[in-house]
Amino acid sequence: MTSTGAMYPLPAASEIASKGGQLITGLGGAVTDAKLQATLARVVMQELSPVFIAYLEGNLLYANSGYLRLFGIAPHGATDIDVHLAELRHEVGEVMTELRGPSGRLVAQRSFPTPSGQAHYRVQYFPVFDGGDRLVAIGGVYYEITAQVTTVERLRATQETFNDILRSASDWVWETDENDRISFISERITEIIGQPTAIIVGRRLADLGVPTEEPGGAAAFQKALTARTPFRSQTLDMPGRDGRLRRHHLSGVPIFHLKSGRFAGFRGTGTDVSAQYVAEEASRISRRQLEEALGELNRKNLHLDLALGQAQVAAKAKGEFLANMSHELRTPLNAVIGFADLIAQRSFGPNVDRYVEYASLIVKAGNHLLSIVNDILDASRLESNLLRVDLEPAGLASIIDEALSLVAARATEKRIVIAYDSATADMMLMVDRVRAVQIFVNLLSNGVKFTPAGGRVGIDIGQMENGQARIVVWDTGPGVPVDKHEAIFAPFYQIHEHSYSRPHEGAGLGLPISRQLARLMNGDVAVEGAAGQGARFAVNLPMATNEAIERTAARQRAAARPDESGVAG
Repeated sequence: MTSTGAMYPLPAASEIASKGGQLITGLGGAVTDAKLQATLARVVMQELSPVFIAYLEGNLLYANSGYLRLFGIAPHGATDIDVHLAELRHEVGEVMTELRGPSGRLVAQRSFPTPSGQAHYRVQYFPVFDGGDRLVAIGGVYYEITAQVTTVERLRATQETFNDILRSASDWVWETDENDRISFISERITEIIGQPTAIIVGRRLADLGVPTEEPGGAAAFQKALTARTPFRSQTLDMPGRDGRLRRHHLSGVPIFHLKSGRFAGFRGTGTDVSAQYVAEEASRISRRQLEEALGELNRKNLHLDLALGQAQVAAKAKGEFLANMSHELRTPLNAVIGFADLIAQRSFGPNVDRYVEYASLIVKAGNHLLSIVNDILDASRLESNLLRVDLEPAGLASIIDEALSLVAARATEKRIVIAYDSATADMMLMVDRVRAVQIFVNLLSNGVKFTPAGGRVGIDIGQMENGQARIVVWDTGPGVPVDKHEAIFAPFYQIHEHSYSRPHEGAGLGLPISRQLARLMNGDVAVEGAAGQGARFAVNLPMATNEAIERTAARQRAAARPDESGVAG
């Protein structure tokens, strides 16, 4: 390297040895043997650790391959040597003063960035003198200490982390001996229970708290200590500074002597989980309340769904009712108008019998219209909760007899036999008599209507365990499909795909009215059987008590006395 900074190629070892004379004069004296000089040069140039020798002005004299690789310098003609020489001059200037000291050596540590991370080296500097003991150069050997530095840094970071944790953690650290007595406990315990550690050391760890009733309490904790096995989150309730119990979770591991393997005790931590326990308990209560609220919401949603389904069925039935009602009303109205017109025009002259027949047909059609209108009015009042019942003791036999008298003519027309044992009807009901008759008229009319000519309709009477009378009106008609057992009680509903459909007159209000009337009288109406087995409608009605019968009789006797005395008529 020239004084101007131009670079010469570094000499090879053979070239240095061939010059004869001194290679270098070091601390041990001059090396004059050419072979020894060549060997020394080769060692310096090829040693595994990076080695350099530089003139005092900073020009590089010797550098082995390790040094060249370390600083990324090409062996011949590299232009990046200028940058390195500038750094080297600065390095030489810094160590010159130290090299003049008594030791004649200097050790420094340097770090370099590498593609795999930061690399660390310990540099051993040494002076180089010429034959006149003049300092002409300095040298240095780089020993990589990356692994040692990394280990020391990790240990230092770990120690600092541990110290920070101990200072800031809310947990307390403990250690016991082989007799389960506390040999060490951190100062944090003093803040928790208000006792200095000196008083606590020597006590058994389990004696710091009281047993708990929950799994993982003091019993399980003592069992883990006795078994000398690791444990985690064992529950222990300890009195706090204010005297109130606070819940702690203890975790620990057994420790053993490294050489003998003898059990030496436990090390572990304790955590105050009182706030967490309270929060979890509150969370459990809130979760239970939320589940109850969700359950109630689901039940209400289910009821809404059912109500919506019922409303949709009712709306559909009403639509079908309005579509069919024109037929129900138009047919008898046309009959009334037609027969009345024939009578008005005297179409058959003086034939009175013919006019009487037409008049009876007009009356029949009018009664049918009146029945439809009454059913519609009753359904409307029931839906609006405007219909009231007057419950009084009434004989079941008289109720059924009246209902039978109203359907007997139609049954006779179809040659239908009505089976009924009046002896079984000897009982008193607590009902509205007019409405009870209406129920049985509706059921018997349906039985006669839907039973083919020559069939049978019957009434079976019994008594239920709850004290109610059970009256079953049955027929030998087509029956009701099981999936329609509830649908037929919806207002305006008719089973169009079976015989209970348009071939038969009616607005589809008899059954829903009968059920609602029965329920108003604390009873019910339900259908039994299946399609093809005939229909069975069971009517449950309350029986009158002896007290109610006596009260009614007394009231009737009291009402009859003025008539007997002639005062009132």
